[in-house]
Amino acid sequence: MTNDAFPEFKLPDELLGRSVDVMVLGNSRLEMVIQVPGWSAVGGQKDLRIERPIYTAGGCGANVACFAARLGGRAALVSRVGDGRDSEPVWDELRRSGVDTRYVKRIGGTEGSLLVILTNPDGDWTVLSYVDAMLEVGPEDLPGKEALESAKILHIEGFYLGQDHPDLENVVSKAREAGCLISTDGATPVANSRPERLTQFFGMSDIVFANRSEALAASKTKTPEDAAAAFPSMGPRLSFLKLGQEGSWVVTSEGLGRVPAYAVDVVDTVAAGDAYAAAALLHLCQGGTLSAAANRGSAAGALACRGLGSLSSVFDARDVDALLESL
Repeated sequence: MTNDAFPEFKLPDELLGRSVDVMVLGNSRLEMVIQVPGWSAVGGQKDLRIERPIYTAGGCGANVACFAARLGGRAALVSRVGDGRDSEPVWDELRRSGVDTRYVKRIGGTEGSLLVILTNPDGDWTVLSYVDAMLEVGPEDLPGKEALESAKILHIEGFYLGQDHPDLENVVSKAREAGCLISTDGATPVANSRPERLTQFFGMSDIVFANRSEALAASKTKTPEDAAAAFPSMGPRLSFLKLGQEGSWVVTSEGLGRVPAYAVDVVDTVAAGDAYAAAALLHLCQGGTLSAAANRGSAAGALACRGLGSLSSVFDARDVDALLESL
């Protein structure tokens, strides 16, 4: 691996004319976000005074689609939402952000799934999840070949890999038949419980996003350097290794490029990785260079940290431009 020149990667010309930049297969949730003073303060029958919780749409699939649409992209979401109290805010946010919702199924008689997210001033967070099984997106929700042929990239969220879908390979086969590139993100719980699944699916994907723990688990290595060396032989043509305050590494068979982290006032880090993926993929879909895509991803990830929860930090392409130009 060298850093003499940033590696190159471009979408094939035949994909650039398709009408949908990113089609996202993933889940949609409502979040209740509570900031606590510190982990040591929780428990012991204490009475903690907190700021009023906020509610925001979330779920990795919804996050990537919303961020991509807010940045000016054409983003479609394949997901499920209910029709009750915990689903209406999610549905409203998808529409407000400009996401194409024609492939979002509304399941009647279901309130919705709820994530209770505890964050602290250091940006760390823990999630308490209530997931309605009726609202788990499945392979059967993927649209047909004609719809897939309109998309440049099919992005599959990492938590989808933790669900028990024996025909995940069929999803990949449909996307390949339609000529889409396949992108996927890791998920730390999946890396901890089913690392072999992460390894398998990373190897089936064209583009991969992984944080430090996901990269090490999937590559069965001990250091980010070793993971970066291993990823090209695992199968993906392009890998983004997100290393938090150390920035990110971009890996292809040509070599490795490094991108800095961008400094903002951090409220929490929820959905920073989703914003990174959305911005990077969108720039590639617009015919941009890999170096610019990675830098835009890093900037978008930083901007996502300015709000509580997944989608409460609202920014657009001009804000990304401004952060990049401020350095």
